[in-house]
Amino acid sequence: MPEQTQEEIFRYYFLRQPQRVIGVHIGRTRSTAGRHIRLALQRLRRLMEGNDYE
Repeated sequence: MPEQTQEEIFRYYFLRQPQRVIGVHIGRTRSTAGRHIRLALQRLRRLMEGNDYE
């Protein structure tokens, strides 16, 4: 997983930062940060379930 994605997940999940704050940090809007987080969490779920066929 790319470093930026890892940082977004870390900030959201562990530091409990709002998407708006994460968006400012990565230079994107709140909605873009939210989309990145949602997609990364979906990918993590697939990886943990062993269903990632990339």
